Amino acid sequence: MSTSYFRTLLCVPLTAPGIGETLDLLHDPKRFFDVAELRLDYLERPDVARLLRDKPCPVIVTNRPTREGGHWAGDETRRLELLAEADRLGADYIDIEWDAREHFGHPGQARLIVSRHYFQETPAEIAEIARQIEDTDADVVKIATRANTPADNVAMLRVLRAARKPTIAVTMGEHGNLPRILGPKENAFLVYASLGTGLESAPGQVPIDEFVDIFRFREIRPATRCFGILGNPAPHPVYAALLNRAFRHLAVDAVALPIRTENPAEVLHAYQEVPMAGYMILPPLQTKMADLTNASHSRMTGFVDTLVMRDERLEGCHLHPCPDAMSPTSQLPSDTNILVKYLAAVFEFWTDRPAPYEYMHTITSI
Repeated sequence: MSTSYFRTLLCVPLTAPGIGETLDLLHDPKRFFDVAELRLDYLERPDVARLLRDKPCPVIVTNRPTREGGHWAGDETRRLELLAEADRLGADYIDIEWDAREHFGHPGQARLIVSRHYFQETPAEIAEIARQIEDTDADVVKIATRANTPADNVAMLRVLRAARKPTIAVTMGEHGNLPRILGPKENAFLVYASLGTGLESAPGQVPIDEFVDIFRFREIRPATRCFGILGNPAPHPVYAALLNRAFRHLAVDAVALPIRTENPAEVLHAYQEVPMAGYMILPPLQTKMADLTNASHSRMTGFVDTLVMRDERLEGCHLHPCPDAMSPTSQLPSDTNILVKYLAAVFEFWTDRPAPYEYMHTITSI
């Protein structure tokens, strides 16, 4: 892709079983999304003409078979006929699976998204798979894989960076949020979000309100600095929410991302390629960090809870004002004042700027 900035689109799959509910969601005047994906395979009685009549925004029409993780278990010919009907009636995009492309006649003017899905892994040959799709008549390349390691996320970022056509490259599963949130940083053509928890069409989709509010999706650019919040179990969402709102409040071009891991060394090694500008480490991972970094600034030997990249190496220190108040897992301290003091100290260590302490304190209840 060109190195010029492209505004990544935010797409929400509409997965309601009824036409009426789907139309209500599509025509909601308060919708946050740029593009709607109409999932015909979720509908009990697909009515393509009714769905596309007076559509208020661009739409992708998808009719995903069970072999590719969808709900369509019927006749393949009928499945493709519904997609062809959508093409003729004015769909903006048709998502067609890699193995069905040669059987789809493409009778209309829709742009073709040619897609492949890997629900168990990220294949080692993922770069070659992307090239194979680019070599078809696809207008947009789409690849979705399961991230089992941090390296899988990095592999998908490489796909985006090497893309010669507009590309959607996302990872699924518990570890798969990084390529989604950083889609705008890598000039992804489009990223999928869900309408809310429990409404996902694929594992790992982030609710759209979290994309826009907590992760500042509309503000991320190629130059945005990335910081990780490491925890096991997954970090409480309040950590990312408070830090990202503080970034926004002071117009700091940065985003904080929650990362669940049992192996911080694996994350630090893989995500050098993102690159990450720093980390916040939550219990019980903190005692594992001293040997991985230059911890000369630590005030507690062998205990590191914050890292920042300086002079091309990570420097670590201990910032928490009251370690005894920390949960033994990645959850929140019980005292709000301690939480805000800690996050304000992390903010300052990461950015070399005074933290908006009072502002952070006022939004802890949001």
